[in-house]
Amino acid sequence: MAIYLCVNANGKYLITDLLDDYNLFLYNGQEQQIRKLRKSMGLTQYEFGKLYGVNRRTIERWENEKVQIFKSTWKSCSNSKYPAGIVW
Repeated sequence: MAIYLCVNANGKYLITDLLDDYNLFLYNGQEQQIRKLRKSMGLTQYEFGKLYGVNRRTIERWENEKVQIFKSTWKSCSNSKYPAGIVW
């Protein structure tokens, strides 16, 4: 289901058009994206966390959507030299 925001009488704009990359990442479900990425890399939560400088428990919380990834951490991951940077 698309969520629209009516800006003016001439048309509708998707709410996702107004989001920056970080908020779009959150909107699309960080838990699924992080888990999918980690598994596609063949890494455990521990290995994935070590790669990005966070502990296994943090990865678990991200994947279970207990906490949101900080924008600074997301940016660091998305700008990294690792394959994750390509996806994020």
